[in-house]
This record gives sequence, structure tokens and C-alpha cells, in this order.
Amino acid sequence: MSDDEICLRVDGMRVTADPGRWTLARFLRERCAATSVKVGCEEGACGACTVLVDGDPVPSCVVPVGLLDGCTVETAGHLAGDPNGQRVVDAFSRHAPMQCGFCTPGLVCTATALLRSGSRPRDAELAEAVSAHVCRCTGYARYLRTIGDVLA
Repeated sequence: MSDDEICLRVDGMRVTADPGRWTLARFLRERCAATSVKVGCEEGACGACTVLVDGDPVPSCVVPVGLLDGCTVETAGHLAGDPNGQRVVDAFSRHAPMQCGFCTPGLVCTATALLRSGSRPRDAELAEAVSAHVCRCTGYARYLRTIGDVLA
């Protein structure tokens, strides 16, 4: 690794990056082939690009990868290998809350973070927890029921 590179873990793999070149979303998609990371608004407003950074949901389109030296990044495409992530993926498969599915990977990451935290939010708190995600298809009710089922 050169002095002008950073190191992070992405979906269990150690990777290096040029800190000035990438947003996290572009780095994940283009350098790490993590196509479960969707890029919607590139302003951090839609939640489609949400990934977990050190366990917390983060809109990856606005985070410079250079800020993540030593961090662990998990994408929705990798979460099925985690027991909590698998519970969320199973619930999404069972309930099928999505229509187009573009927002689903980000919601899977957020739901996994909630499950890992042991949080059991009530309806209003759950709606607040997913408020960073924009879904133009479903109006959220089906997603909220699915995530609520996982957290119950």
C-alpha cells in the first residue's frame, strides 16, 4: 500500500483506495463490483445507496472514501452471510414488499442495523428509522410491515 492510499474492509475483504478519487458508492460499484449498491440521487437524499459503515447505515453517495481508512463497509449483497442480515433477507423474500426493488438494498441495510442493535421501535419510530429512504412504488406500508415483522 502506498502512502497516498487508504485501507478498508468491504464485505469481508481488505481493499485499498485512492482517498481523493471516489465517493463510497462509486468505489463500491466500480472498484468492488458491489452492484447491490444503487445510486439514485447522488445527494444523500434517497437512501438507495445506503450501506453499513462500522455497523451504521450511511448514504454512500455523499461519503468520500478517503474518510473511511480502517473502517468496515457492508453492502446488502453481502448481508445474507450474517445471521441478522439473513433474517432480514428472508423476511423481504417472504413478504415481498417491493415493486421495482431499487430502494430495497438500502432498506435491507437499515433493517439489519436495527436488528443488530436490539432496537424494537414502535410504528412511528420505525417510520422515522426508514425516513432516509425514498420509495416511489409502495408508499412504505409494506416495507414497514416487513421490517416490523423482523424486529418483533
